[in-house]
Amino acid sequence: CKGEYWVCRSRSFFLEILFLIQNIYTNFGVDDKIQLPNTSQDMNEIILYLHTNYQNKITIEDLTKTFHINRTTLSEKFRASTGMSIKDYLIKLRVKLSAIMLRDTMLPVSEIMYRSGFNEPHNFSRLFKKYMDCSPSDYRKEFYL
Repeated sequence: CKGEYWVCRSRSFFLEILFLIQNIYTNFGVDDKIQLPNTSQDMNEIILYLHTNYQNKITIEDLTKTFHINRTTLSEKFRASTGMSIKDYLIKLRVKLSAIMLRDTMLPVSEIMYRSGFNEPHNFSRLFKKYMDCSPSDYRKEFYL
């Protein structure tokens, strides 16, 4: 592997895999709202899809086509299962993964932003600060002082 951050990239991929496994198969977790809830099989499939495709652009229309469910039913069932909208769930998932990579790797913040599914730095910083109460760079500094 060439490049300055190849070790961190490998480590971050490994951490993403471990995070996904943890959320699917255990009850160990800091944030219960991101864990797979006890829901119907179709909602579990949608949640699993979100967990495995969070880095891609995901729209409600994509989900309705992929899972053959209408938009209103999808939104209502998802909110009943998780207590939040699909958009909020996906944002919290992305922020949590970003926090893990910021804490456990030295990848540049811009790469972490893209790897976790955010495309605009301002949007990433705003949402990260909203859910973590600090900026991404300040969050990283807490662990590397």
